[in-house]
Amino acid sequence: MVASRRADRAALDVVLTRKRRHFARSYRKRKPCARLDVSPCSGRFANMSALLFINAVAIIFVIGLTDEQITTLIFKNPARQGD
Repeated sequence: MVASRRADRAALDVVLTRKRRHFARSYRKRKPCARLDVSPCSGRFANMSALLFINAVAIIFVIGLTDEQITTLIFKNPARQGD
């Protein structure tokens, strides 16, 4: 019984070793994935840079709309016309 357990363990070790080797080989073959961010000196305009730029423009636009609405409400107030 002990001999059969040793044989089973040895067979399992062989299978696991093959899987580890296969994973290591396939992992080394992979190409590096494209970076989404841009370092300051790379000179590239990538997806994350575009996203940040569009968000900045959108936030400034919303602040402008809010400011315009507040200004409109201030000048429509009839109580302030007598001042």
